[in-house]
Amino acid sequence: MAQGLIANGSRVRMQLAIDGVLKQIGLAQNVSYNEDFKVQAAECLGTLPPISYDSMGYSCNIDLGVFVPNKKIAGKYADGGEITISDFLPKVDEVWESGMMPEHNILNIVNMSTGEILHQFEDVVVASNGSTIGRGFVTNNVKLVAIKRIK
Repeated sequence: MAQGLIANGSRVRMQLAIDGVLKQIGLAQNVSYNEDFKVQAAECLGTLPPISYDSMGYSCNIDLGVFVPNKKIAGKYADGGEITISDFLPKVDEVWESGMMPEHNILNIVNMSTGEILHQFEDVVVASNGSTIGRGFVTNNVKLVAIKRIK
């Protein structure tokens, strides 16, 4: 029964489009996303329930906890990637100079067992980041915002 489960973050890989090329950025400890359609009830005098629900906007937030791998061996990290999530995190000075956050075209969440893209997001920007050190693992905790979820 458990054979088909995507279990223990280690079975989910993150891919990010950097300069138009998809690159693996690490194995996920945890991943979650939340789409908010900013729904507002349309209320009318003389009726108790709303007469409809309207979307007043949209936002998409993604929270990642990605393992930070050991040093490169023969040009690759132990998880098979060439870069880590740390490599694309913005630096304060860069943001201060440009006034803009670096944007990445695509973020994929991939099932390592099948290669299937579980979720895909378009035009992704780092909103905040940090690290957690505990129980023998180091993870980067990154909050992203996306223009939209594609899949």
